[in-house]
Amino acid sequence: MERRDYVQRQIDLLGLVLAKMLAKLTGAPDNFDINEVFNQQAPLPTGTTLPPLDEIVNTPTHLLASMLESKYGFKNEHLWQNADILFACASKIERSDVDRSQLLYLRSLSIYEHLLTSSKTFDLGLLKKVNNLKATLINN
Repeated sequence: MERRDYVQRQIDLLGLVLAKMLAKLTGAPDNFDINEVFNQQAPLPTGTTLPPLDEIVNTPTHLLASMLESKYGFKNEHLWQNADILFACASKIERSDVDRSQLLYLRSLSIYEHLLTSSKTFDLGLLKKVNNLKATLINN
């Protein structure tokens, strides 16, 4: 049990570090609003932009990855980054806004699962991430 608490603290700390990095990259303050971060049109290497958070939240989870690929030209590495950002944002607001956090966790889970099924290679780290995220969703 103590080991799990330590790992959970490390994961929480990682979420905070990622959130601070995201805030610095986007020029947002440390106590950033998730909507502000996603609504900033950050250029991607493909020349496309990030979709607005409202579009991500309103798209059904089973269609999210394919929508990002077709409409925004996302490749697997962009999907992975987007899922990581959604996960970090969900972790950041988990205690203050449980419903919004659950929505973001579900969106990141759907993208991770899409990556698992569409990848040509097996990724044990991604499988662990999916299983941990499912456990998080069950516990909440």
